[in-house]
Amino acid sequence: MFQIFKFQINIYYIKLYIVLILIICFYIQNKNELPLKIVHKSIDKNLTYKHFLFNNEVHKLTNKKSLANNSFRGLYISSYEHENVQLINKIYENSIEKLIVDKEVKTKSSFYIFLKSGLHEVIISLNERILNSSANMFSDLSNLILIDFSQNFENDNLQNMREMFKNCINLETVNFDETNNFKNMKDLSYMFQNCESLTSLELPIYTSYNLENISYMFSNCSSLKSLNYKYLNTINVKDMSGLFYGCSSLISIDLSKFKTSNVMNMSYMFSNCLSLSSINIEFFEINKETDLNFIFNNCSELNTVKLPNLDSNHMREKNNMFIGCIKLLPSKIFYKQYKQMKLNDICIIGLWYGCNYGSMLTYYALHEIVKNLGYSVLMINNPFGSDKVIYDKTHPIGNVGSFYKISERKNLENLYEFNKECKSFLIGSDQLWNIDLSRSLKQFYFLGFADNNTKKLSYGTSFGKKYKGTEEEKNITKLNLERFNGISVRDELSIKILKDIFGIYNATQVCDPTLLLDYSNYLNLINKVDFNYSYEYFLAYILDPNHEIFQRLEQLSIDRKIKVIILLGFSCSRKSKSKKQLFLSTKGNIEIKINANLKEWLYFYYNAKNVFTDSYHGTIFSILFRKSFITLRNKKRGGERFTSLLTPLKLMNRLFETADCINKYDLYDNINYNIPIKELTKIKEDSYIWLQNQLETLLK
Repeated sequence: MFQIFKFQINIYYIKLYIVLILIICFYIQNKNELPLKIVHKSIDKNLTYKHFLFNNEVHKLTNKKSLANNSFRGLYISSYEHENVQLINKIYENSIEKLIVDKEVKTKSSFYIFLKSGLHEVIISLNERILNSSANMFSDLSNLILIDFSQNFENDNLQNMREMFKNCINLETVNFDETNNFKNMKDLSYMFQNCESLTSLELPIYTSYNLENISYMFSNCSSLKSLNYKYLNTINVKDMSGLFYGCSSLISIDLSKFKTSNVMNMSYMFSNCLSLSSINIEFFEINKETDLNFIFNNCSELNTVKLPNLDSNHMREKNNMFIGCIKLLPSKIFYKQYKQMKLNDICIIGLWYGCNYGSMLTYYALHEIVKNLGYSVLMINNPFGSDKVIYDKTHPIGNVGSFYKISERKNLENLYEFNKECKSFLIGSDQLWNIDLSRSLKQFYFLGFADNNTKKLSYGTSFGKKYKGTEEEKNITKLNLERFNGISVRDELSIKILKDIFGIYNATQVCDPTLLLDYSNYLNLINKVDFNYSYEYFLAYILDPNHEIFQRLEQLSIDRKIKVIILLGFSCSRKSKSKKQLFLSTKGNIEIKINANLKEWLYFYYNAKNVFTDSYHGTIFSILFRKSFITLRNKKRGGERFTSLLTPLKLMNRLFETADCINKYDLYDNINYNIPIKELTKIKEDSYIWLQNQLETLLK
């Protein structure tokens, strides 16, 4: 009997060892999978699973790498066998390209009948090109628990995500990829309304200043405790009403990055935030017409509020603003006490007044970017200029001056007076640190006149060529550069000079402002041109003309039977002289434009069939307008910058050292811009974030 008992014990231990070995093997196999906590009412809330365990069945989420060719994946719960579950709003059924349910390819349909109860993984690929809206895409899908978007889920045409997840009452996790880019997004209203199971939310998606409506975006997200809207650009938002309505679990809200100068409706913005005890919105800019009614309605735990100064109209509304705030005493409502402040957030210093298309567009772009980030901008006038100049149609004052607030002119000795008008100085872009250019202005372009307490920033500035300053110039320049709060340059040569000559190791390389500005701004200028060229033409934009270039363009016109339009890029007073340097003849079909204004210059670029240029900015606009182009490296004006521009975009095959490239006609075949634009998008995003973060840090 004892032997039988002993044998049974051994069998028990053998079984136990087998189970332990299986558990260890299971762990090793799945140790790299990210745990995901499911907090569904039917599941134990205290357990964390590497696999989803439901009704004694294991469901494994596919590795995120498998999403490479798909738009999103979701996790759905089915409570009953053969349940008819909607996976995506039916209006998008025609755009579904692929549907996978639990690793099996299924019929393309927005409905699917699950064969068994439990958790089900769904992967869907959409034809996103046909979408300009994702409104209501997942609204009312109460079975949806998790949604995970891939890098592919982005669309320049997408303008509307209104009610995208409305009434997804069991939705617990929404993952957007950091590369998701919705730069033309206008409407995010009601996007997560009634998502009562969401406890936290990360929104790393980038939206541009086109965004206008975020009303009730998070309303009734009653479990939401943390919220990160890192790239939500609110500068042109008009409606924030009910934004956090019913977020009863939110204890605090960080709104320090919100720009509100254009908001007209903030009613019910924090209404029914039952856990909110204090809030600070003293940095909000509130218009006298802005609706603030019931903004803090029924915030029963609220005991401290910091507000901006309100005008008399809003003070009359004050009783409506705090209805139901039973713990808030009048003594705990603080209004911002405005001190005497400098008039301008940012003073831009640079060659915006230069009679050069590239310079004009550089500073127009930089000005618009900074302005659209919500800052007041003053353009510092030329200290060597004259107020008696007669401006023709090509002069910067007549082309971009109308967009600017321009300072009074001060000579070099009186530049220090700008410290009383500006919170910060922004240098950039262009070759402002080229010693041949900066020497006559002493340390103007290195902000030698600026107080130590005034913030200093460089965006995309360049040395242009090797630094050849004297030892004295180097020493004083080093001291001034060390006072900058942030330095970025636009080329590798400038990074090297900062390190090797001046011992500056924390500089960042960014793209030129003309690349950073939204494409639509240039189209708005082009649309103001009052003529139209109906015929096909070849464009040549030339900074340094010579007889060989003209002869080759003339031959191109004859060989290809096409009109050639030549734009000259010299300063206003030298264009006629530049024209003579081409040694004109009567052969070929060539037209030289010496009086094109900035809008016309953009028009000729935008509508050209092909482009030849020896200009850095001429190359940039060839890329922006996706032209088939050839660039002649202009060594006189800084040859290294062409390499820094074209190398990361995989376009170095468009750069040549001699003018004979003009007549290599096979080079004018269309360029496949898929890779260059993808690379450029990443560079632009990094540059934009750098500038945005720097300005926020300097001016907070």
